[in-house]
Amino acid sequence: MQSLDSQLRILFIGLAQSSHTHSWINLFSGAGLDIRLFGIHGTVAPPEFTFPVESTGACSLANMNRSIRLRVIGRILKLWNRYVTSNPTFLPVALGSMSRLDGNQRFWIEHADSEWIAEIIQRWKPDVIHSLGLEPASYCFSYVRLKFGLRKPAWVVTARGGPELALGRLDPEIRTKIAAILKECDGFIADNDLNLKYGIQLGLDPCKIIPGGIIPGTGGVDADSIRALRLMKPSKQRIILWPKAYDCPASKSLPVLEAFKLAWPRIAPCTIHLTATDTETVQWFRTLPSEIVSSCVVHDRIPHKQLLELMASSRILLAPSMIDGVPNTLYEAMASGAFPIFSPLDTFKDLVKSGENILFARNLYPQEIADALIRAMSDDALVDSAAERNFDLVQRLANRSAISERMIDFYRSLAASKR
Repeated sequence: MQSLDSQLRILFIGLAQSSHTHSWINLFSGAGLDIRLFGIHGTVAPPEFTFPVESTGACSLANMNRSIRLRVIGRILKLWNRYVTSNPTFLPVALGSMSRLDGNQRFWIEHADSEWIAEIIQRWKPDVIHSLGLEPASYCFSYVRLKFGLRKPAWVVTARGGPELALGRLDPEIRTKIAAILKECDGFIADNDLNLKYGIQLGLDPCKIIPGGIIPGTGGVDADSIRALRLMKPSKQRIILWPKAYDCPASKSLPVLEAFKLAWPRIAPCTIHLTATDTETVQWFRTLPSEIVSSCVVHDRIPHKQLLELMASSRILLAPSMIDGVPNTLYEAMASGAFPIFSPLDTFKDLVKSGENILFARNLYPQEIADALIRAMSDDALVDSAAERNFDLVQRLANRSAISERMIDFYRSLAASKR
């Protein structure tokens, strides 16, 4: 470990392609910290991400450190001894996947992750490990700690705001894994009070929670720069942005499409942008009446900067869901001036007031979504006054500069406690 006066070294473990990962780590740009990211499960960061990244997906087996390569091969040979009688092609397939980057890498990547992380810790000697999310980052590092008997460096865990804790705790097997992580870690971060409560119920020592309570999983938003993108009041816009136009366990898209049909006679004319669409949602979207389809713009995933620019030109940001933490899109909508329509989830409904900051509509109820759209598209005073109130609110809840200072103090205190 480094001396108290040296540059603090932090190793983040997370999905290297994730914009949430980038946003969190970029929180510390220019802070004088020595930072690296390990891309879990072979994930690789985009070129614009400027911090050093290590990942089993970033190079071939031949380019791995020799000691890691030998350990990975040894583990695979043990597995081969176990399975070869039932699957004679197991070894050739496994070796093929290791030697060809364009082949099936998942098998060897997952088994290399733990070896590679241990190698980084032994070689680089970070002061703090911060795993971004329970699945897969914290589960993986928990295994590494157990296998290699690591009690240093300090370990910080972030629980994402969606189902990984809220629903995972209800599964006995997953609950046991989460409880072990909460017992082992030195610091715990969640973006909502409900997840803090769940953590304590599973055995988390409240002393491990960062002082000041909840922190957005992305590190907050730069409200000033986002608001600067807006060129006119929300009431002057006729654009609805649906940024998560896909089906997943946390949200359903068909009720939203039905809501467009119900609301259309009273919200037209307007333009609806659907982003991050999936195939099934697009297929059902094409069944809408032609006048709605012709008024919509369908996008795949778009760069975050482009999404913020689109948000700043929208009147409404529509994002109903069945489970979530405090959505980053809510903070961004508040900062951009787009009027938020979200579901009344326990994780954040007490932070805002319906009819002042937001309108609530449950994800599985198309008529509720339609009613919210109709009101927000017709009430100019509501959307303009909410834009002003929400900007002040997001500055208090999710100010990146303040969060950066809190986190650096937290990292330093944990690192000092391990020396």
